[in-house]
Amino acid sequence: MNLKIALRGERYFAQLGWARLVSRILVALCLSVILCASVKADDAADQVVAKVGDHEITEADVDKLIKPRLLSVQNEIYQIKRDAILSLADDYVLEQAARREHLTKEQYLQKMVDQKLKPVSESEAQAYYDAHSVEIGQPFDKVKGSIIRYLERKQAQDLRESLLESLRRSSGFKILLAPPRTEVGTDGYPSLGPKDAPVTIVEFTDFQCPFCRRAEPTLKALRDKYGDKLRFVHRDFPLPFHRQAMKAAIAAHCAGDQGRFWQYHDALFANQSKLSVDDLKATAKKLGLDQAKFNQCLDSNQHADQIQKDIQEGEALGVEGTPAFFINGISVVGAQPIDRFEAVINSELARAQGNQTNHQAQAETYKKN
Repeated sequence: MNLKIALRGERYFAQLGWARLVSRILVALCLSVILCASVKADDAADQVVAKVGDHEITEADVDKLIKPRLLSVQNEIYQIKRDAILSLADDYVLEQAARREHLTKEQYLQKMVDQKLKPVSESEAQAYYDAHSVEIGQPFDKVKGSIIRYLERKQAQDLRESLLESLRRSSGFKILLAPPRTEVGTDGYPSLGPKDAPVTIVEFTDFQCPFCRRAEPTLKALRDKYGDKLRFVHRDFPLPFHRQAMKAAIAAHCAGDQGRFWQYHDALFANQSKLSVDDLKATAKKLGLDQAKFNQCLDSNQHADQIQKDIQEGEALGVEGTPAFFINGISVVGAQPIDRFEAVINSELARAQGNQTNHQAQAETYKKN
């Protein structure tokens, strides 16, 4: 996320008035009708919906073409509903908390958030700039004020979200709305973690994408936190305007042929300025790979067809940019904060635990009978 985007990073409903929200929900629901209407019985899939001379266009042809857009609509509808649920829940828990202290919601927020805000120092702004200078692309002096304002807003947003999360948790809040799930292929792709882990995260990524690099520390933190409960699966989605991304993806798989995919993967994200062919070969040498085999693999574009297949499947799943994640089939788009991943992962772990408990109960019932 660049600075301009970050400066717009207020909570969804702080930007989106209820009138606009209702409008978006109505549009999404209209699209939902289209989505539901597209799910036909098998005998209706061959229904002819158009002709071009003697050529017939069937319902199945149309469904195949629009499937990625419809999957995207499903996720959009769910996200709109989820945001609405959170907004309604937050409004309720704030009102109840404020009432307990005989305050208005505004007074309560001022007490719990505004009074805890601290001034952002120039050194903090400099540290942020140093970490994001490539994306910002301007001298520090020109953007210092904007960075300080952004960090102040982010501090307030983080405090408010922390407060709301605490209030939700203490109130026993649960989202019962089921998210849409998409089946995503995982077999035969580079992976980390046990195959039978209760949660599988599939990432469609691009080695030249700055947002993918931004997500790497988050993914590492998730692996550290959840351990064997998670399995990570790598899928390639080099974007066409990233000229070095395809070759970098091929290089990673060439390294994978020698059992060093993840080491090479990490090296590429560690320095995205080193993605030329010469750089890719130098990285292989630094990792101790068989240079002749690696060079032959890279120069012949040995894994290009496999990567192209990933792109096509990603597009069929509604992937439009990177990084794109599917957590047990649930879509999470972009380099989201770690708590967004944790919310989905925790929900999936609870779901897995619930399923296990149900299976055990059924087994006990079977034994008794």
